[in-house]
Amino acid sequence: MSKRTLTTCSAVHSLHDGLSDVTYVLLPLLANAFGLSLAQVGIIRGASTRSAFLTLPLVAVLRPRG
Repeated sequence: MSKRTLTTCSAVHSLHDGLSDVTYVLLPLLANAFGLSLAQVGIIRGASTRSAFLTLPLVAVLRPRG
């Protein structure tokens, strides 16, 4: 793997993690904006996390090899 590829992947991974962490700070704002309780917003956030957790192995199995 080239140094440029590794640097790009590391930067994108860090950006993704940062944006994912910011959503926890925004949960109260989202609750107010959409008239939801914090429990409802937490359930939506949890469902989003679980769906990603469940789809990643499927994508790994179905990806083209080569």
